Amino acid sequence: MKYNYWYEFSKINFITPHKKWLIMNHFKTPNEFYKQKDYYIKNTGLLTNDQLYKIRSIFYTENIDEKLKKEEISLLTYLDKKYPSQLSQIYDPPVCLFIKGDISLLTKKIVAVVGSRLASNYSQLMCRKFTRCLINEGYITISGMATGIDTCCHQSSNNKTIAVLGFGFNYCYPYNNKELYYQLQKHALVITEYPPYVKPNKYHFPARNRIISGLAMATIIVQAAKKSGTLITAEYTIENNRELFVIPHNLNSNSIGCNELIRDGASIIIDESSFLEQIKKVEIY
Repeated sequence: MKYNYWYEFSKINFITPHKKWLIMNHFKTPNEFYKQKDYYIKNTGLLTNDQLYKIRSIFYTENIDEKLKKEEISLLTYLDKKYPSQLSQIYDPPVCLFIKGDISLLTKKIVAVVGSRLASNYSQLMCRKFTRCLINEGYITISGMATGIDTCCHQSSNNKTIAVLGFGFNYCYPYNNKELYYQLQKHALVITEYPPYVKPNKYHFPARNRIISGLAMATIIVQAAKKSGTLITAEYTIENNRELFVIPHNLNSNSIGCNELIRDGASIIIDESSFLEQIKKVEIY
């Protein structure tokens, strides 16, 4: 029963990640939280009566350790020595992560590479160029396994890459990335804060982006429309006081978001040599 209560806590889907983090800061472990009397939990002011009732009503999963082992899923809690310190520094870090693949990649120098699902030929060319540039210098890339730039990043990283999911391991989204999905599980690293049974949901993906930027020492925005999910990752990067690099675009392109980020102070990527010179100065967490 090592992870049973951690698993139960990860099933709570009606409070924010930050609130879950505050609860763990108070009670230290899910075991301590679940064994407390309701009146004591209510007195902390962290949960409403309705929220606590819903938590108590969640169906308990038996023998989760055995089930996760059978599915080759590891569970990494925020108390584990292997939990990335840079991720614990963000506003709302995940209390635990479900993992498949090479966990040692979390100890490397990680750079996020993200962009539009409707990637232009130019953006894909730039993504491949700078992803390979990073890999050749010993960095690990991280992205969200979406279509477009995310997929281009993972495919160009020679298995030195981390995919962060917005769903559980029982699913694959987008489905046409199924082959890539299994390749990354076997030869790279795939992580998610969601239990295996959780389906893809549109509000999961912005939450996933905070993990991408939280694990990375820097983020490269390859392509971004004026209003896009990619800009959410850029916002998280800025909030987390991490380095933000941006590929410039033609003024007639559908990537005005990139040019606006540069206007607002993000570092512009001009060529490989100057980019490497800049990123080598970024502090490792």
